[in-house]
Amino acid sequence: MQQVEELQMGTSSATTVNARLTGRWNGAEVIFDCDFDPPWNGSKKGNVQLPPDTGRHDFKFHLIDPDHIDLQFVTGSSVLDANETGTCPAPFSGVTTDQIVDVSSNGQLAKFSDLNDGAKREIGYGLNLTSKYGACPFDPVISNGGGGND
Repeated sequence: MQQVEELQMGTSSATTVNARLTGRWNGAEVIFDCDFDPPWNGSKKGNVQLPPDTGRHDFKFHLIDPDHIDLQFVTGSSVLDANETGTCPAPFSGVTTDQIVDVSSNGQLAKFSDLNDGAKREIGYGLNLTSKYGACPFDPVISNGGGGND
């Protein structure tokens, strides 16, 4: 696995979710597989269901580029778009939900936290990446169970 410089994250009472995001070039586009640690219902597409009353979850996406296509997360907070529509947000539309905080990226590692509190809701999110072939977003959905304690 690639060596990745860790970025400082917000809280010690959160559940940490690590994900290996592997991007492969199929000749026409970048195809992503997402492996969560701990495993998340066998999801390889990045979709997540957070149980009710489980509070904050800190997500860390580690980028894997086996085809050497110069995959990079967009740096800074513009790496992530998120909304509460349950659909994928437009690239570079920003974060429009109060459930997503502490967004950052250093190119090989993208991080954000989902507070998972209040009402149950569907959060569409998209990670913005680039490759030598251009922009290539990754856009799954988080199902917040809500009611978390934080």
